[in-house]
Amino acid sequence: MQDARPVPLGVGKLISDSFALAVATAAPLGLVAVLPSVLEAALRLALFGMIAPSAILIGSAGGALSSLILALLYWPFAIAVSGTLCFCLYLKATGRQISLGGAFGATLSVVPVLILVNLAVLLVASLGFLLLVVPGLYAFAMYSCSVQGVVIERRGWGALARAAALSQGYRWSILGLLVLVTLILGLAGSLIGVMVTAFPQDGAGAPLTIFMMVLSALASGAQLLVYTSLSTVLYMRLRDIKEGTGREDVARVFE
Repeated sequence: MQDARPVPLGVGKLISDSFALAVATAAPLGLVAVLPSVLEAALRLALFGMIAPSAILIGSAGGALSSLILALLYWPFAIAVSGTLCFCLYLKATGRQISLGGAFGATLSVVPVLILVNLAVLLVASLGFLLLVVPGLYAFAMYSCSVQGVVIERRGWGALARAAALSQGYRWSILGLLVLVTLILGLAGSLIGVMVTAFPQDGAGAPLTIFMMVLSALASGAQLLVYTSLSTVLYMRLRDIKEGTGREDVARVFE
């Protein structure tokens, strides 16, 4: 007796569902998604003024220290926001009421684990990029649902094994999915850039700088919301395929 053919991942539907989820939650979650970019801009302004960090880092111990401070303050906050978005998007996708306070509280308790899991994924991916790029991209596909393993399923360090198990058999499809969404977002960003540069910039000065900073924060927030929506619908799809369910009762997390 032959084995059943593998269930298709459904890349096209995942892309449409991801953007639909991002649009549906843009009002409550859009402002949350831009917070990491706002914090980063504020920290760069406080630590570097209007000078790019790369210019300061050259031959400057003070610049290196400022960059370290920037990373230590920004990265944990960005991870906490990402986890909160993940939780809220899962609540929305499963027909539950979004609770920002509850989601942030549930995420805050696992931020240390999220940091370690993110570091592990980055390390594996970095090693893969040293081996002709593709293995690094494959690693991102393998662990694409690791945040859900930490935030939603509360698996701690086991989230890595959980993500690997969910993605098994679908990693090349997931890689294609990630590449397609990245291309779509890149194209949208390029079109916005072309429209912005079409406006007269002579004598704009500070207003133009502020406008560009706001636009950059909004674009970064939109990308974060779309990518988190993508990982959420992907997580649910993989659970549907492998376990027959993509909806788990998460009310216990708020207890």
